[in-house]
Amino acid sequence: MPSFSYLKEATESTPVKHGRSGSEPFSTNPNTGDAGHKYQQAAADMQYMFVGPVPLAQFLEDFVPSAPGVRPANSIDMAMEGRDYENKFIAAVHASEICPNLVFVNTTSKGDKNYEEVRKPDISAFIRPQPGEPQVTRDSADYRDVELFFEVKPAKGDPFVDPKADLTGDERKECIFEGKSKLAASTRGQMISYALAQNASQFRTCSFSVFLSAGEARLMRWERGGVFVTEIFEWRGNPLFAEFLWRFNHMTATQRGRDPTVTVPTSAEVAAARAVLTASGHFPDGVPKVLHKFLVHDDVQDVDMFFVAPSAVTHSRVLTGRATAGYIAYDVQTSACVYLKDSWRLALEDLEQEGDIYRLLHEKGVPHIAPLVCAGDVLNGDGSPHRTRAHEYRTASWACYTKTLMPHVHYRLVLGIVGTALKRFSCTRDLCTAIRDAAEAHACAYELAEVLHRDISAGNILFYKTADGVIRGILIDWDLCKFIRKREKESRRQDWRTGTWQFMSGLRLASPAKPHTLSDDLESFVHVLTYNLVLYRPMENDGVSEDVRTVFEGYSVRAKDKAIVGGKGKMAFFLDGNLPDKIFREALPDPCANIVRDLRELFSPLYRDEKKVGEEVIAAARKALQSSDALLKIFGEWLAKDEWPTDDGCEPVEIESWQPRTKRTSSYISDASDTPSDTGSHSSKRRRLIQSSHGNSLVHSLHSLPEGHPI
Repeated sequence: MPSFSYLKEATESTPVKHGRSGSEPFSTNPNTGDAGHKYQQAAADMQYMFVGPVPLAQFLEDFVPSAPGVRPANSIDMAMEGRDYENKFIAAVHASEICPNLVFVNTTSKGDKNYEEVRKPDISAFIRPQPGEPQVTRDSADYRDVELFFEVKPAKGDPFVDPKADLTGDERKECIFEGKSKLAASTRGQMISYALAQNASQFRTCSFSVFLSAGEARLMRWERGGVFVTEIFEWRGNPLFAEFLWRFNHMTATQRGRDPTVTVPTSAEVAAARAVLTASGHFPDGVPKVLHKFLVHDDVQDVDMFFVAPSAVTHSRVLTGRATAGYIAYDVQTSACVYLKDSWRLALEDLEQEGDIYRLLHEKGVPHIAPLVCAGDVLNGDGSPHRTRAHEYRTASWACYTKTLMPHVHYRLVLGIVGTALKRFSCTRDLCTAIRDAAEAHACAYELAEVLHRDISAGNILFYKTADGVIRGILIDWDLCKFIRKREKESRRQDWRTGTWQFMSGLRLASPAKPHTLSDDLESFVHVLTYNLVLYRPMENDGVSEDVRTVFEGYSVRAKDKAIVGGKGKMAFFLDGNLPDKIFREALPDPCANIVRDLRELFSPLYRDEKKVGEEVIAAARKALQSSDALLKIFGEWLAKDEWPTDDGCEPVEIESWQPRTKRTSSYISDASDTPSDTGSHSSKRRRLIQSSHGNSLVHSLHSLPEGHPI
C-alpha cells in the first residue's frame, strides 16, 4: 500500500506569504480556496468586531490630532459620471493641495510583488519624497510603505448599515452594524486582508483606511482590539473629510500607527548580529539581509534592552487578538542568540503578565522552563503602554452591537533558549522525550507554583540540544495560564474555552462551559503526540486521512444555542475507533506505539458509557488524572527501553487533497481572538434586530519573508 503522510502545514511559521487566519496554524486541511472564499473567512473571523457608526467629528477628535497651520480652503470634489473613479479621485486630492506630503496611487490592478497573496487596494497613499531624497516611482501597492489605503465600491456597495438616527442607545445595541449580504461580507474581508497585509509588512500599533462608495465614505481605524468605523457621510465638498486628509498628512509616523520602538540597527550592530545568528545554526539559508532593532523595557529591572532580528519566524495570521510574533534575535547586551516574543497581551486585572509567570516558575524550581532574559509592556514616550481602545467604545450611545471586545497591551518577552518545533524531530524517541519534559514542567508548575497552563499545543512545546548534546524539551507560552490557589481575589477569572482547537480535550470541546481542569491539559499532551506522529511519520492505512480530519478538525454547530462544539473524533480515538492502535503498531517502534496505547487506555474511561463499564471504572480514571503521575509514568517506562531506533525522524509528504471547510473550526483559537465563544451566539434579545433605514442589514520555521517584511 502507498505510504500515507500529510501536507506541510503552517505549524511553525505561517509566513506572510502562506496560510490563512482563524484556526489554521495547526490545521490538517490544505491551504486552498480562491480570494472570494478567503474574504468570506476573514469576515467571519472578525464578525462583530467593528465598532460603529462613530460620529465623524468624534473620530477626528479622538484619533486624528489637529494639524498645524491653516488648511487650504480648497474642497475635494470631482465629477461622478463615467469611469476611472480612482484616477479622478486622486487628481481631485492632489489638486486640493490638502495632502502635500503624501502621494496617492491607483493600485487597483497592481498588488505588492513582495506579497504572494495578491492584494490590491484601489488607492494607496505613500510618503512623498522630499527634495534631495531618492525619488520613487509608485505604480503598485507596496505594503511596506503604504500609509493609508482606500477601498472603492459602486453605489449601494456599503458593507455596513447605520441604524436609524432616532434610536436610543439601548435600541442601537440590538442593531447589527455589519451588512448581512455575501457582498457586504466579501467587502469587509477585502479590507481586512489589506489591513492585515499592511500590519504584517510593517511594525504598527494601528492603521487607517477609507471606504468610498460613489459620493459616500467611511473612515476606519484598525487595531488589535477591533476596528472603528465612522458613520456614512457625503465626502464631496465635505470640510470634515478635507480636515481628515489635512490632519493625516501632518500626523507623525507614530500618530499614524508606526511603532517607534522598532528602529534600524547601526552597521556595527548589524555585523555583530549577523555573525552570532549565522553561528547559531538557526538560519541554514543565511541570515536575511534586512534586520530590525527592538527595544524591550524590562518592568522589574526598569531598564531598556535592545535586540536585533530579521523577520519573524512565527506569527499570527489574524489582525485582532494577541497577534503573537516570534523572532530569533541577537542580544545587543550579551551578544547571545535569544528568542523574542512580541504580542498584545490580554490586559485584565486578574491575568498575570507572562514575564511574572516565568519569574515565579523559576523561583519555585520548575524544570524545563526557558530562562527569562527580560519582559515588559511596550511603552510610549510618556511611559504609558501601547494599548487598544475599541473595548472602551462598545457601550457608547451611538454604538451598535459588538461581541465582548477585550483590552490588549503591547508586550515583549525575551527567552534565553531558541527552541526547535516538535515537527523537526530527528527520531520518535526525541519527540517523546520533549513531550515528557514539557509534561514534567507542567506537573511541577501545577504542584509547586499552583499554575495551570491551559494551552498545551504542538507550538508550545519545543526541543533543544544541551551543551553535551542531549535533546530536552521546554514548555513555553504561559500567557493564558490560570492560578489554582484558593485566593479568589487573585485567581477569579471567567473560565473561557481557551486553547488551540486541534489539541483541546474532547470533553472541553463538547462542553464549552466546562471548567478547564488538569485532566484537560494532560489529554492535550496525548493529542500533541499523536498529531506529530500521524502527520510526520508515514502511516500505511487508507482511512487515516479521514480519521485525522475527524480527530483534529471535527466540529458542529449545536442546534439549541448555535455554539461551536466538537470532541466526537477524540472520543472515537480514545475508544480505538479513529486512528486505531493498529496503525501506530505497524508504523512505529514498539516503545512509541506502547506509549500511545497506554495513554489511550489512561483516558478512555472518561469517554465510556458509565452504564456499560461501571461507575467505579470511571471514578478510578478521574482520580488517576487528578495528578500527572500516571502520564509521566507511561512516558518514563517506555523511554527507558532500548528498542528505540535513531533514524525514524519526521518525514512530511503531501497529503491527498480535499475541499476546505467553509466554516471556522473553533470558537476560540489560541491566537485568533481573545473573546470567549458565545455559547448562545445570539440571545432572544439579539434576535430582535432592528432593520436599518440605510439598506440591507459578514512554529518555528525559518522560511524567509521578502526582504524588509517584519513578520
